[in-house]
Amino acid sequence: MAEQDVINALMTRLAALTLSPVVPVVYENVRGATTAPRIEVQMFLGPTTSPEFGVKREQSGIMQCTVVVPTAVGIVQAHTIAASLIAHFPVSLRLYSPQIRFTQPGYAGTGFPDGDEYRLPVSIRYTVTLEE
Repeated sequence: MAEQDVINALMTRLAALTLSPVVPVVYENVRGATTAPRIEVQMFLGPTTSPEFGVKREQSGIMQCTVVVPTAVGIVQAHTIAASLIAHFPVSLRLYSPQIRFTQPGYAGTGFPDGDEYRLPVSIRYTVTLEE
């Protein structure tokens, strides 16, 4: 499975997330919503394991989703969106069965103010079994 296939699979899954009210997703290197609330996405592709005899190569990575809300609304809205994101990528989920799997639960990091916005990073860790 090529890296672009992994990214496409993760982005397709993320696009299927339904929130009410709707929260736009801004993908890396793509112009999108500039108003909060929104979710900003970055991909961190990790190193590939060295193949051993009889073992397939694997690559781990992180899909970093930053929940952005206005500072005036407090932190509850950001954590509610983060919880929905984490629930949308459960440990039991397999994409392209079973090549992309989620071996650890996603988690919210420490939020921080950024001007008139509050940012809460959410890390979704995944592992991919690569073609030989």
